[in-house]
Amino acid sequence: MEAKKKSSKEKAKKKKDKIMKKDKKEEINLNNNIIDIDEEKEKGNDIKKNNNADFFFSDKKFSQMKLTETTVNCLKKQGFIISTEVQEKVIPIAKKGKDIMCTAKTGSGKTLAFLIPAMEMLIKTDFQQNQGVGIIIITPTRELAIQIYDVAKELLFLAHKTCGVIIGGGYRKKEAKKLIRGVNLLIATPGRLLDHLNNTEGFKYNNLCMLVIDEADAILKNGFEDELIQILKILPKDRQTMLFSATLSKKIENLGLLSLNEPVYIKLKINPEGQNNNLQNLEQGYLIIEGNLKFNFLYTFLKNNSCKKTMIFFNSCSEVQFFSYLLNYIGIKVLSISGDLKQINRETIYREFFNSEKGVLLCTDVAQRGLDFPEVDWIINFDLPLSVDEYLHRVGRTARGPDSQGKSLLILLPNETDLLERIKEKNIIVKEYEFKKEKLIDIQQKYELLISSNPALENLAEEAFKNYIFSYMYSKNNRQNIENIDKEKLIKSFGLKEAPYIKLKSLSDKK
Repeated sequence: MEAKKKSSKEKAKKKKDKIMKKDKKEEINLNNNIIDIDEEKEKGNDIKKNNNADFFFSDKKFSQMKLTETTVNCLKKQGFIISTEVQEKVIPIAKKGKDIMCTAKTGSGKTLAFLIPAMEMLIKTDFQQNQGVGIIIITPTRELAIQIYDVAKELLFLAHKTCGVIIGGGYRKKEAKKLIRGVNLLIATPGRLLDHLNNTEGFKYNNLCMLVIDEADAILKNGFEDELIQILKILPKDRQTMLFSATLSKKIENLGLLSLNEPVYIKLKINPEGQNNNLQNLEQGYLIIEGNLKFNFLYTFLKNNSCKKTMIFFNSCSEVQFFSYLLNYIGIKVLSISGDLKQINRETIYREFFNSEKGVLLCTDVAQRGLDFPEVDWIINFDLPLSVDEYLHRVGRTARGPDSQGKSLLILLPNETDLLERIKEKNIIVKEYEFKKEKLIDIQQKYELLISSNPALENLAEEAFKNYIFSYMYSKNNRQNIENIDKEKLIKSFGLKEAPYIKLKSLSDKK
């Protein structure tokens, strides 16, 4: 009998070792946020940082790219001197008027890779406002559209060219007036662009010179495939087109066939370790924790990291709404952004967090693609990402650029560790962290009392819990985990005493 027990334990250990590295676990000291890393590892990180700087930047200055003097001066005034690798590869080809399909990870500098050729075209053709729109940039989210607009408007203002943005949730009448007057460069989300193309009289787009489709994979993932196809049918065919995507798939290839004419294919290379270049300065870790301790851990972490800039990812809008309401209610100030917010609120929150030196932003994956918040210290995955790509896009919100450093923490329930194996198949090193349970601030009893005595909070908690479970059903990779969740412990992370009724059978029929 003893021999059988021993054999069973050995098998379990081997299985765990296959998923997790055998490295010594690092402890997160919740009292002062110190992660104990030995001196040798710190030196190794410094070496990686230097290598990454060499990899991120090319040897070319913008002044060496045969750009117009106006463009070079505009870039210089904004502090852009040396090009990144993707900029060095894309700009010379784009200047020749060729169509381009480029795969490049977020954080590689691709925004300037298409903005600079766009500027060059507007300057060289002396494109005027009364000609309508000369350049259109399509992007998947409102926040990313605003971010590109913020960069473009400064450069174009210095070049005496106009710039505009049209996005879902914006003031449509004001947008229409701008389009009728004419803007040299237009940044748009797909749905709103198609709306104006079909319904805004006086919107001149027949002189279009260049179309840029940014984050094409995210556009398709967000359900805008039909809108994009309709847009491509409406826009003039005699134009230059550039398509950028973080990943390649059959759908992206089909989109390329539909939108591009004899394109040049550019793929940003991967660094020698096999990791994405924008993850070199990112220290990635994971933590396995029981469901009944999740909120205590989060509360303790936020209390002891109030001087940090932190993004926390959830899988649903209702979770963001619940935890935002809850944390602000109990005295931890947080901002929140999700797809169900009105555009004016999303834009205000985006800019506030962008300009903050510290603070907490709770968000769904609306914030995972392309958004560039400066100096984010921590990315916390409170919910299990639905795929490895989603994980990479989330953690890519920190350590962006060659000199930026950041940390990420993946909080896993005991049944969720299979994600680690899929992450490690991508040659990504994620270290296991430990914490001492006795150092957690135990507010569970008060937490549950608060929820049960506040009907509004209790309703939010129930909806958040339901949508947490629902998120599993929309992921082929994670769906099997739903049977292994310890719901009795998990409900405590939402402050509930019992789980609300969920129709899982009917949900499982959905894709």
